Amino acid sequence: MNLPATFKLSAWENIVDVKGFLDTSFDIVKAWPRGLDSCPAWERLLRFHQAIKS
Repeated sequence: MNLPATFKLSAWENIVDVKGFLDTSFDIVKAWPRGLDSCPAWERLLRFHQAIKS
């Protein structure tokens, strides 16, 4: 999938390095000791996924 280099997720969230955002977010999710439903990085990944699909 071709992803943009930057992405405006919301009015207050601008991802200036999409690859770095994804790499860091997935690293955090992998290391998260509790359920994904309480992981902030997972929530951001889900919102990014929904926004990029639109």
